[in-house]
Amino acid sequence: MKSNFTFNNFTKIRSLKKGFFNKVISKVLEELKLGRENLAFSLSIVDSKRMKELNRNYRGKNKTTDVLSFSYVKDGKLSNAELLRFIKKEKIVELGDIFIDPSVAKKQAQQVKNDGHSLEYEFAMLTTHGLLHLLGYDHERSKKDEKRVYDLQAKILKGLHL
Repeated sequence: MKSNFTFNNFTKIRSLKKGFFNKVISKVLEELKLGRENLAFSLSIVDSKRMKELNRNYRGKNKTTDVLSFSYVKDGKLSNAELLRFIKKEKIVELGDIFIDPSVAKKQAQQVKNDGHSLEYEFAMLTTHGLLHLLGYDHERSKKDEKRVYDLQAKILKGLHL
């Protein structure tokens, strides 16, 4: 499948490759029955200092976090269903940007390692979560939305066989 996302690794961790993230993104879009030819977005791997800065500037939280998504189209005005219809009919849609902090990902993977949760799985989960946010899924609106997002995320990750 053709890739329409920009991958940036602003850390010294060279083991993080675009191909891995491309596989995860393909699975998310396949599950949602969305083609890639009309979607554009970026995924950036950043250090804790940069993630803390982004989190402070845009969310008012003076600490790093695992993943942040900044949607260009959601803007709170479209429901998830409306956004997906919009994406399917437009020629090109600039979705937004996803940022992942690998140091937080590593800590989180280590916390649940005994349950068979690898660092690869953690990166796949964060990528899936970030992309779902760009596609209008929001777990912070209600308990029902939270369940919907996390159920969909689990289904996608299970399909990746990591």
